[in-house]
Amino acid sequence: MSGFANIDFATGENAIEISSSEIMDIVNTAVPITLLPPAVPSGTGVNLHLILIEFYQQINGELYILKNGAYNVLSIVEVV
Repeated sequence: MSGFANIDFATGENAIEISSSEIMDIVNTAVPITLLPPAVPSGTGVNLHLILIEFYQQINGELYILKNGAYNVLSIVEVV
């Protein structure tokens, strides 16, 4: 998933818009993907562009998120 967040550290006001999730198999080739949040939140604070990568395991056709979170990552891509 990806997201745009607007945070005003002086007032504590914040807003975030998050894209839909894309679940992909692990493959050794590049796969094009677009993660676009529905809007950019407005506000007077700092704008952050975020990306979240989480890993799942599939058991009997059901996807379960890995509970330990050791390989999951939430990263700030850009600050404006």
